[in-house]
Amino acid sequence: MKKFEISFFAKNKDRCIVSLSMIIEGKNEVEAGLAFNRIHAGKGYQIDQIKEILA
Repeated sequence: MKKFEISFFAKNKDRCIVSLSMIIEGKNEVEAGLAFNRIHAGKGYQIDQIKEILA
């Protein structure tokens, strides 16, 4: 699987880069790409929220 990276703002406003491949378990590239787009469409997510989106 290609490595996807997401950037988002946590509550403390620090810019974080999270490797999508670290949070996705058993997701294919299409699902990863859709999750990536949904995350970037928002204003920012906590890691737990990202896990819920990808679940």
